[in-house]
Amino acid sequence: PSDTWMIWSRRTTQHVNESAGRWRAKDEEAAAALASRHAEARRRCNTGRSQTLNTGGWCALPFARWVAPGCAYLALHSPLRCLRKMAADGLFGKERTVTLPRGGAFRMPGAHVEADELVVEGLLKLTNRQAPATPLSINDFGAGVGQYGYVLHDRRPGSRWAGYDGAGDIEEYTRGYVSYFDLTLPLALPRADWVVSLEVAEHVPIAHEQMLVRNLHAHNCRGIVLSWACYGGHQHVNRRSNEYVVALFESLGYRYDRQASHAMRRPAYRARLEANRSNRVYGWFARSLMVFHRRTRPPGCVLD
Repeated sequence: PSDTWMIWSRRTTQHVNESAGRWRAKDEEAAAALASRHAEARRRCNTGRSQTLNTGGWCALPFARWVAPGCAYLALHSPLRCLRKMAADGLFGKERTVTLPRGGAFRMPGAHVEADELVVEGLLKLTNRQAPATPLSINDFGAGVGQYGYVLHDRRPGSRWAGYDGAGDIEEYTRGYVSYFDLTLPLALPRADWVVSLEVAEHVPIAHEQMLVRNLHAHNCRGIVLSWACYGGHQHVNRRSNEYVVALFESLGYRYDRQASHAMRRPAYRARLEANRSNRVYGWFARSLMVFHRRTRPPGCVLD
């Protein structure tokens, strides 16, 4: 059922806009709060006390008891098929090495998936609309182990990609390629042209939804590429319909780009590729991928 009727009040929207407007490139209070939260999350991951953190993140080190992301929907409806899919994809907690076309490689836990090829193509097309000399600039919020960063750097050398994730041990696992963050705190990170946040929002408890959106809103100069699940899945504690998400970001001054969103969704094409196992594409994006453009740039953003 549609949850558009639950859209934020005008006062809440104003509060989020004002909070995002108070963003500063350097904020000692925000940095101290983040460092404290990181210490607690790191301790939980290192001691094995909690694989799923109460702010929506989970630890990077793989464990076989996880439900693989690509199998979350099947787990609810056909557990046996889920187990077979996990086994076929090698997702029982086995770390593997991903090799890039230009020869680079990175390691990835078994419960993570590679970058979606249609999403990568869509991101490159979005940035092609900018001035030719303008490098790709992305903040990846909920970056996993940096899958999209590695592929984007491989496809477009010189790109500016910064990845952040809520896993307490993410900096150790990726050797600093991905930085720790917490979307439930008011962050003050460097801005980028685009914020990309894929299959993250539904994992953040509903009590922190306003802060989550504030952080997406505060850290982009051009827009947001977002997938926010509207369906069941592992630790999906805050599902939202497409209508809700579109209405929410339009109330904050964004324009929903239906054409760019559809180009990344392409449900029929995704279904064929998934059936043939001929590429790394994932069916959940066919229902949840959305592209939003800012109608006006925030103060401090210099765009070509």
